[in-house]
Amino acid sequence: MVVLSVPAEVTVILLDIEDVTREASAAEEADVHVAVVVRPGNAGLTDDEKTYYSLITSFSELYLPSST
Repeated sequence: MVVLSVPAEVTVILLDIEDVTREASAAEEADVHVAVVVRPGNAGLTDDEKTYYSLITSFSELYLPSST
């Protein structure tokens, strides 16, 4: 993770992209937004994990809010 110094009036949103839900859960506990990458070779996800986490298969699926 990279830590930057930013002015107080700037909103910073951190996103952690994981392929292991145990690590995604730890990131959430640190108040970091999480997306779980689904790709061949990864451990399977439970039905609960599939509905709980934002799942992506490509970086093009990420939605980043505008900073306005």
